[in-house]
Amino acid sequence: MPPDLTTILGPLTLANPLIAASGCYGYGTEYADLIHPEAFGALVSKGISPEPRVGNPIPRLAEVSGHGLLNSIGLQNPGIDGFLADKWPLIADSGVPVLVNVIGYTMRDYVTVIERLEHLPIAGWELNVSCPNVDKGGIEIGAEAESVAEVTRMCAAATSKPIVVKLSPNQGDPRPFAGAALEAGAVALTIANTYLGMSVDIHRKTSRLGRDYAGLSGPGIKPITLRMVHQVYQAYHCPIIASGGIYKWEDAVEYLLVGATALALGTVNFVDPLRVIAIRDGISAYLDSESATLDDIRGAYRSPQEVQAALEEGLKLEQGLMSPAE
Repeated sequence: MPPDLTTILGPLTLANPLIAASGCYGYGTEYADLIHPEAFGALVSKGISPEPRVGNPIPRLAEVSGHGLLNSIGLQNPGIDGFLADKWPLIADSGVPVLVNVIGYTMRDYVTVIERLEHLPIAGWELNVSCPNVDKGGIEIGAEAESVAEVTRMCAAATSKPIVVKLSPNQGDPRPFAGAALEAGAVALTIANTYLGMSVDIHRKTSRLGRDYAGLSGPGIKPITLRMVHQVYQAYHCPIIASGGIYKWEDAVEYLLVGATALALGTVNFVDPLRVIAIRDGISAYLDSESATLDDIRGAYRSPQEVQAALEEGLKLEQGLMSPAE
């Protein structure tokens, strides 16, 4: 029998650890002619705000050769009413657990979205805390641990469904923000959102996008996000959705080894919408080759120092310089 890929993410049970990341899989229907959402373990919707957002000026996408994609979508979405009327009827039939990504300009915006959609049979919420907080002069909510805790606490009080907080990667050390979210009621963390970057058209001498800065995703960010997942797992041993540069099954296994519970596939969907199947099958084959389960490999990474210490201990035992009891 093939290895069991069933994944427990807080109170949620997923058929496999692969999640369609917010903003990269639409509302579950855009890829329907190519692949069914049930290839994933769960689906996260595009971000929903109280009112519709038209997004940023075009152009909105710029490829970063060999490294990924810059996007300046600007959180375009139909708002609560548009989501209820036009999007939810589509996403409700996806056949997998659905988390709704929540965005807002104020902390109250997040609560408003949750209160209006709480009656839907969704699996939970993913809070995008990379949004500007107009109550604090436009600084990102995710830029202050106190703000992350406050918005998480407010949302947790407004729902009976599990909350996942999607951390910003632009603050350096993710651990203070992770701890703040967990203490305030998050059951899991998504690590991480896109990284601020830019791209210049050398002939026009201006941005290749409609704004100066944009969010970088794709394979170029994986080493940084991998480090963040490892840091947070070592600190808290909490459920983590790793999101950043997963393009092949080996990438997914790296994240599992450093502690990820689930794996969000984003930019790769634009490159190859069928890649989820290859990644899922690759994980399964790896587990089979290791005679291991997902639980066996999750967090199994050892630092070079630990490996060296184990080698030295084994050498001492071999030479009879110490007894096993020591």
